[in-house]
Amino acid sequence: LFHSISRPFSFLRCFYYTVLGICEMATMFSLGHLRGPLSGLRARSSRVFQYRSLTIVNTSRRFLSASSASSKDEYDCCVIGCGPAGFAATSRAHDKGKKVCVIEKSALGGASVHDGVFSSKMMWEMSHESRLVKDHVPSYRDDYLEMVEKIRRAQNTKVDQMSFQLDLLSKVDLKLGKAEFISPHEVVVTKPNGETELIKSKNFVIATGSYPRIHGDFPYDRETFITSDDIMTLKDFPKDLLIVGGGVIGCEFATIFSNFGHTKVHLLNERRPRLLPFEDKDLSTLIEHNLEAVSATVHNDVVLNDIVKLPNGRVRASIDKNGEGMEIEVEKVLFAIGRIPAIDDLGIEKAGISKCDRGGVKVDNRHGQSLDQPHIYVAGDASADVGLVNVAEMEGRLAVEHMFCPDGKASEELNYDNLSSIMFLEPEVACIGLNETEAARRGIKYISGSYGYDLVNRALITSGTRRKMGYVKLVVSEDDKMRLLGVRAVGPEASAVIECASLILHEGRPLADLQKFVRPHPSISEAVQECVRAIQGTSIYKPEAFPKSIRISCSKDGLRILEGSLGDSHPHRPLIPTYLDLHD
Repeated sequence: LFHSISRPFSFLRCFYYTVLGICEMATMFSLGHLRGPLSGLRARSSRVFQYRSLTIVNTSRRFLSASSASSKDEYDCCVIGCGPAGFAATSRAHDKGKKVCVIEKSALGGASVHDGVFSSKMMWEMSHESRLVKDHVPSYRDDYLEMVEKIRRAQNTKVDQMSFQLDLLSKVDLKLGKAEFISPHEVVVTKPNGETELIKSKNFVIATGSYPRIHGDFPYDRETFITSDDIMTLKDFPKDLLIVGGGVIGCEFATIFSNFGHTKVHLLNERRPRLLPFEDKDLSTLIEHNLEAVSATVHNDVVLNDIVKLPNGRVRASIDKNGEGMEIEVEKVLFAIGRIPAIDDLGIEKAGISKCDRGGVKVDNRHGQSLDQPHIYVAGDASADVGLVNVAEMEGRLAVEHMFCPDGKASEELNYDNLSSIMFLEPEVACIGLNETEAARRGIKYISGSYGYDLVNRALITSGTRRKMGYVKLVVSEDDKMRLLGVRAVGPEASAVIECASLILHEGRPLADLQKFVRPHPSISEAVQECVRAIQGTSIYKPEAFPKSIRISCSKDGLRILEGSLGDSHPHRPLIPTYLDLHD
């Protein structure tokens, strides 16, 4: 604020630099372990957030960068990237009393906060509210720039929280710039002003995240041809939009723009017979039906032959389905075909580490430890395993746990069989463990039961027909133990519905243990209780009375009885939908 208003007035400029000088003095005192008012001043007054570029400029960090970490110093841990994985790893290393350097080349929070989960999910919430409003006030009009401004303010809050904490951690140094390995224990940080700094560390955590995959056969200009990174730069809702990609990212943005009601959406699902092909067909069918109900058009199992930008600025796409060609003309094209680990310019070959066949760093999947250099760990999308924020944070924490564990073994390991995920669609979808499709692919004998929300009192009480569209599905092993293998909840409060099953699945306990929880009434989670009873043949409402709402099915003959862990023979394949979408 001072910087922007002081240019015309020399006396304000003088006052501005006087204040900065005081802040620097307070920082110097606090670095000498002085506690009290000056420490508070340091934490509160030394952060400047440059809004438009989303770049953190921190006066106390400038001081640290200049003096506290010369090339002679060695850190216990250097974290490259300060997104969800990097920030979590930094916090955990601080807990252990270690001297930590965290390097961020663009903005605290990474893509997750600025161009990924945080912004897209806030857009989903706003689109959902907008659709509810339009049910009662059809003339209501959304303002795109106002929406972007609200998202930016929320992003600023999150970034400021992260900056505030980093300021308070005395053994943590934040370096702003691009990191590149020059040896297994050294990186060079190139700062925004072009200066370089050598960082030495005993251990490293690579948490550089990922970036959107670009369709190699077609143009990308960030204006007409865009990815998820460019959504926030639009000036208004496009009149019509072609989304290329029928995975999680594509379906979510199709839902968002369709909900707002200002954009005609075409969702192009290349070479796949249905949306979300790794989920069960009933879920894919419901999502597709709901998208078409809000005027979106889904094009399944097609080939994108060509995209041409017309003289009027619009785009014409030529597609082929079953040998029949058709053309679609739109204002913008959004490529949503997955994400790529951001490690290409990190100099990993100089660190002595290599890539796996999925494009990430080759690691031990249990701890994220490099198979080539045991002192280097990888967390989050950089390992190309599961593109989820909750997984990235856990991987960052557990990497540090293993790194500094006295006996070389972490106290716990991340169970990739027990991961949960949310897809922000219409309706919301939450997943944990196996679905029917994956159980059958692995040859596991199973029983599945689904219970429709139309029989759940809370869904009936809540006004609006969309609240009734959904169900809970449980997948259990077809044996005497009837072990819970997975849950899918489709509808409002889906993420809360699956929580009660998480511990049961994690511990490999039988389905009957879900009956030990008494659900509040009326609540959506009562659907889980009745679904368990339906599989056991004791539900209050019977499948024969409501065959469309309560469905029980068994796997086909010839499948095997489940033995051991779900992930024993498939350590690298996630059981839930991911945003990395390596299968695209």
